[in-house]
Amino acid sequence: MVLLIIAIVIALLISIVLHIAAGYWLNKQFSVAWRVISYGALAYLIVQALLVLLFNGFTALVENGTWVLSAQESRVTQIALSVLLGALLGALIRWIGMKFLNEKLDTLEAAYGIGVGYGGVESVLMVGLPLLSTFITMLNNMNIYPATTSLDPSIVTQIEEIWQVSALIPLA
Repeated sequence: MVLLIIAIVIALLISIVLHIAAGYWLNKQFSVAWRVISYGALAYLIVQALLVLLFNGFTALVENGTWVLSAQESRVTQIALSVLLGALLGALIRWIGMKFLNEKLDTLEAAYGIGVGYGGVESVLMVGLPLLSTFITMLNNMNIYPATTSLDPSIVTQIEEIWQVSALIPLA
């Protein structure tokens, strides 16, 4: 249990604090403006919003029978679309930003800033915050007694099982 707590704290430091520290370091060491770092974060959020819209359209096409796919074909198509569209939209959004924002974003320092913003917000939103909320739930229910709790028995089982996870999992 103690090793799992330590591993989760390390994972939280890596997935949340490391990116904020990298932003501060870039700001102080290379004078990268926070605005440039926020451009990277905004680019990630735009890409994710566009992906959600595109996948809603894909889902609608499959559900209404316009595009007939088996379960296996659907999974493969979703993975391929996710990877290809994510990469394509990411590159396109960054190019549009560099082309139309009235800033000098074609330097190595600006590239670092945009990368830290893009990757940092991705890490915080996709790993850090879900892990933090899970960890808070785990700590709040550390000494749960199934007989006296008002929680659903399936939730109690899930909380008990999550405490049995290997300490290597959060680090992975």
